[in-house]
Amino acid sequence: MDKNNVKITIRNFQLHTIDPLECNDQLRRSFVINNTVTNLNLLGDLLTNKISEINLAKHMSELMTLAVDDCGAVDISYGWGSPRLAFTFDAESSLSGLNYVTRIQGYTGVVDPNNFSVIEDNLTFTINSITSYVKLKDPITGNPIFRVHNNSNVITNELDEVGGVELKLIRPSDIMNNIANVITFGNMSDMNITNITDNYNARNTTLSDRNNNNPLSYLNRIINSYSNAKLFGDPCHDAGDIVSMSGHDMSPANMLAIPFIGNLHSLTGIINPTSFNMKTLLAVDNDFKPEDIILNVNPVTEPVAKPDTTTVEYLVALNVSNIVTGLITNNMLSAMSFSSNNLDDYVHTIPDSKSVMCDDIDIAKSVDRVMAYVDNVLMPLITLNNTRLVSLNVDCNSVGITTVSIVINNGVLKEFKFPTFADSLYSPIISDLERSIGMTDEVGSILDVIASVDIIK
Repeated sequence: MDKNNVKITIRNFQLHTIDPLECNDQLRRSFVINNTVTNLNLLGDLLTNKISEINLAKHMSELMTLAVDDCGAVDISYGWGSPRLAFTFDAESSLSGLNYVTRIQGYTGVVDPNNFSVIEDNLTFTINSITSYVKLKDPITGNPIFRVHNNSNVITNELDEVGGVELKLIRPSDIMNNIANVITFGNMSDMNITNITDNYNARNTTLSDRNNNNPLSYLNRIINSYSNAKLFGDPCHDAGDIVSMSGHDMSPANMLAIPFIGNLHSLTGIINPTSFNMKTLLAVDNDFKPEDIILNVNPVTEPVAKPDTTTVEYLVALNVSNIVTGLITNNMLSAMSFSSNNLDDYVHTIPDSKSVMCDDIDIAKSVDRVMAYVDNVLMPLITLNNTRLVSLNVDCNSVGITTVSIVINNGVLKEFKFPTFADSLYSPIISDLERSIGMTDEVGSILDVIASVDIIK
């Protein structure tokens, strides 16, 4: 069946007011890899056992971090201080007898702050992320089962160049493709830089798995994908083929395979459409009624002080926001709050509130999975395997503002707010040219370590 012409039903369309006073200007901080001799030797030791995010968190928490130095400002249409709305809706379709749902989340252009309920026909809705899942039934109990098969940021083409800075993607697949090209063209200093880094331009609107925003997941995917290609690939393949195979294994999902995006493509002719207006939405689903849209008005807060973005607390908080947003949406939650600390020399978490993407999900199981990850992975990561004290409070809202309050080593409590309704714009997998080349070189060194040891599977 042509997914570009699948019948789409729009359900649960909701708008959420965004308080511009909570939205400070954002700076771009991409990932960097810290390949010290100690780190590489330790990685070699870890590779004799099965690599996991838990092991990486406990032993390699500083191998991959957010850069201390930013690489420019992050722009959003009309500026971060403009009044706008966040939106979510479910695009349902049936394929091969299965019920597929894609949760579409994003933000609008500027709206009238005195009359949020008026939606102009030409108001732009920009897609920030998609979470696609399929509804199944347990064959024994008959209870509903949900399988998330795509949870991605939508990386939009308006970011081709910001403030004169040439931007590049550094997803795992991009870096592995770069390395494969380095092997083909020669050393980094000898190759045509444009050939191996021109993976992000105005023609390349694409997806990035939310797990790519998590440094542990990022490293885990690269290590395991390359190890599998090395172990199980054709022995006739050369080094470049093995790296290329592993990059292909981590390639992003095809945007047009998402029925809603495919239908937008058919209607607009845009290759990978990332925005629409109400007229286009009505064309996708003729039965959709704008009067059924639910408006959620959030309270207006006091202005948020501009944070010091060079502190350890800020970098940890930003990392936490990126990781937790992906974590909860992977588990069918759109919002969740929790507290955690290791002040008594052990990690303990206290779940608070939560919101679900679908009423039928087992909330307790979703929360348990999130809390298990916080205990076993997130806290060892940010406490450097319990070598520093951290007290953390997180109020994560994937369709609004995420607040992270943090105290490190009994210091001053600091609170940071992040506009997660538009987190695709400041994803750490968007970088500048210099850091793209640096990541390619550093991941190449990690692959050299993997190639030098016997991998245990």
